[in-house]
Amino acid sequence: MNRANILNVFEQLIEESYFHCEWAIEWQERENEIELIFQMNLENPNNLSFIDNYDNISHQTELVYNVKIMIYKDGYKRFSDKDYIVSIPVNSERGIDYGKCLAIVKYLKNLTSSVDVKWLDFLSETDVEEFSLKWKWSDFEAIQNRLIESNRYSETPIYFPNHEDIN
Repeated sequence: MNRANILNVFEQLIEESYFHCEWAIEWQERENEIELIFQMNLENPNNLSFIDNYDNISHQTELVYNVKIMIYKDGYKRFSDKDYIVSIPVNSERGIDYGKCLAIVKYLKNLTSSVDVKWLDFLSETDVEEFSLKWKWSDFEAIQNRLIESNRYSETPIYFPNHEDIN
């Protein structure tokens, strides 16, 4: 019996969603981790100085902003949460529902679509010191519930790839 491969599922769902930014899926096979990375270029018209998560200072007219999430096999967590807006464990035996994968992509589409507006709001605010996007579980669960209510949530299990799935 063929098991659905989480890499293929996320790639297909993201492609079908037409994100308005660069994106990548990185599979860290040895660590049993998958990164979903969305990269946006943000205008910095006043050449303001910004410090990133790694204490690098930038004051260019265009800044690169990444939104990253981590999906990992439960029990294999070997990364720092500060680098991701959310980390989602996947049970090795039960996998993750296809509907949850779909809800993740829909939520990320909404989140990344709002970056430009949130960035402009941030630039116009004088008392806000940090720009970052936050994962809001209540918003994610609302998307998941809408999929369930509209009978578009599939409980088909999706799994991390095996070696033979990749070759």
